[in-house]
Amino acid sequence: MLFLTRDKYPERKNHDSNSRSSSSSSQEIRVGYAVGKHQGKAHVRNRGKRILRAAFREVTSKFAIKTDVSFVLSLKNKGLDAKSNEISADLVKILRLRKLLTHA
Repeated sequence: MLFLTRDKYPERKNHDSNSRSSSSSSQEIRVGYAVGKHQGKAHVRNRGKRILRAAFREVTSKFAIKTDVSFVLSLKNKGLDAKSNEISADLVKILRLRKLLTHA
């Protein structure tokens, strides 16, 4: 239900409103949320982005993620009907597979 894409150009430093900075160091995790127009009307896409934000916020509150990484989170059509705890579980599974959680 969830796609995770790492930044192709990690050396680029575009500081935008979606970046989450670590308070103890200058390293950061940049996150983008993508839901395409083909997935529904604006209210459906906005709900999808809200779900992604809530899921990422939940995961970062429970786990430590490697810093200085950029992510693009995107939902498939099935994910638009899911709840944020289901998306959070998928996100944790993907981050563990890619070895991006520093400890669990």
